[in-house]
Amino acid sequence: ENNSTKELPYEKAVTEEGRWVFTVKAYDKAGRVSETVTRNIIVDKQAPAFVSDTVKISTAKVYTDWYSAPVLVVEGKLTETTGISTLQYSTDNSNWTSFNITQSNTEYTFTGNISVTEEWQAKTIYIRATDTLGNTSTTSITGINVDRNKPEVSIEGENHFISKNTAN
Repeated sequence: ENNSTKELPYEKAVTEEGRWVFTVKAYDKAGRVSETVTRNIIVDKQAPAFVSDTVKISTAKVYTDWYSAPVLVVEGKLTETTGISTLQYSTDNSNWTSFNITQSNTEYTFTGNISVTEEWQAKTIYIRATDTLGNTSTTSITGINVDRNKPEVSIEGENHFISKNTAN
C-alpha cells in the first residue's frame, strides 16, 4: 500500500516526571527508510514552588506594621522546571494582574507595583503561579495595613490668653 498509515500503540504508560523523547523511523518491505520523526513529551505533576521567605512587600514601613506609600512593591522568587505560563497577584482574589518576571534557569524572580488609593486594614495580597502544563500554586501576604490619610487636628473651645507679669 502506498501512502498508508498504520498506528502502532505504545503500551507503556509514561507517568514518571521528566522529559521523554520518542524517535520513530519506518521501514517498508523494499527496505526503504523514512525520515526520522521525533516527539517530546513532558510529564510534570508539580506546581511551581514559591521560595520560602522571598515573597514580601519591599516598600519601607512607616510604623511597625503600617505602610503609607501610594504604591506597594511586591517581590519574590519561585522555581519551576517546565516554565511559567502566568504569575499574577490580586487584592480581592477575583481580579488578577500579571507580575514582571525574569528567569534564570529554573528560578524565576518577580516584582509588581500595587497601587493603594484607600486605607487598608489587615488586607491580603493573593499570588498565583501557573506553569506551562497547567499546574497552579498559590501563596499570599496577609495582615497588610496602609494608612493613606493625613491626620486631622481640631481644637474645640475658646481662645485663651495667658500672660505673666513679673515685677522686680
